[in-house]
Amino acid sequence: MTPAERHRAVTGTFGDRVAGVTDWSVPTPVAEWTARDVVAHLLEWFPGFLAAGDPVWHP
Repeated sequence: MTPAERHRAVTGTFGDRVAGVTDWSVPTPVAEWTARDVVAHLLEWFPGFLAAGDPVWHP
């Protein structure tokens, strides 16, 4: 699987899960975070991760 294919697969699954959320205030395994906090974190963090590249990626 190429990095682009992997990205599409992961974002597709992520999108499906986000679309299925009915209560954004539910707790997560991280005690202080809600579902809203997790999604906000990923949306804020991931663009920078992509811009920097992934020095650890080894297909």
